[in-house]
Amino acid sequence: MASYLAARQKFSITQVSRLLRHQSKAATERYLQVIDPQLRDVMASLEEKSHMESHTKKRPMEAMSRN
Repeated sequence: MASYLAARQKFSITQVSRLLRHQSKAATERYLQVIDPQLRDVMASLEEKSHMESHTKKRPMEAMSRN
């Protein structure tokens, strides 16, 4: 997650560190990894699929109100 936030979402190490509630940036840096370019393609595909599914699923309240 730390690697994803830092690399893909462009959050700073400080922001990621605070989000993960690490006591120091050094702790966060241990978790940061360079993401393999091939894995970036996989992540992008998963994001796209997740985004599409979230827009096609009916929310429970919407489904009830249409019946």
